[in-house]
Amino acid sequence: MASPEREVEPYDLIAAVEKVCRIPKEDFCGPGKSAPAIMAKEMLILAELQLGASMKILSEIIGISSSALSRRHDAVRLEVRDNENANKLASEIIQQYRSMRNLRIAKSQACSENSGTGVSN
Repeated sequence: MASPEREVEPYDLIAAVEKVCRIPKEDFCGPGKSAPAIMAKEMLILAELQLGASMKILSEIIGISSSALSRRHDAVRLEVRDNENANKLASEIIQQYRSMRNLRIAKSQACSENSGTGVSN
């Protein structure tokens, strides 16, 4: 069985990027070329792949080919290694994603427990 960390929810991660980078997903999930859109897209790529997401799914979501995604990932990995601010931003996105994911899981478990008690809404 895959570890929970490997079961990446791409739309939760997009929401985390939106929140941390303060940019709507429409700006970075597509052909956007502004500096903030490119930074958000690169942070999404880095975080998604660090968390173990599928390159195929990620390329479909952000609208670039798998080969372009691979090149972007290699480039952003090098950038983050030498850039403390980019590294911090990527870490914040992953932390936000994990918080959102844990909250979603807790809510799901609470709903499951309530549905088993015979309590109706």
